Amino acid sequence: MKGTNGGQPGVERHWLVSYYPQKDGLDCVLGVNAMVQEITERKQAEKKLQESEERFQQLVRYVPHLLWISEPIQQRLLYASPAYEQIWGRPLVEC
Repeated sequence: MKGTNGGQPGVERHWLVSYYPQKDGLDCVLGVNAMVQEITERKQAEKKLQESEERFQQLVRYVPHLLWISEPIQQRLLYASPAYEQIWGRPLVEC
């Protein structure tokens, strides 16, 4: 859920909201409980991460050099740019 509050008019905030029934001993619904958690900072971090990922993808898509990310301890290739196939003349799945 997103919106603004009276304390900061015009500033968009985000909340995670959960609803669940409040029941008595006979399983009859007495009311509804709501749990609200403010997650604005998390949403802002997710947006910045997405923007960073988009910039990274634009960079590696058009740079004619091979860029890679590896896990040195497990000696695993985590990412190789599309230039791999152009430089080595074979699909990345073969390496």
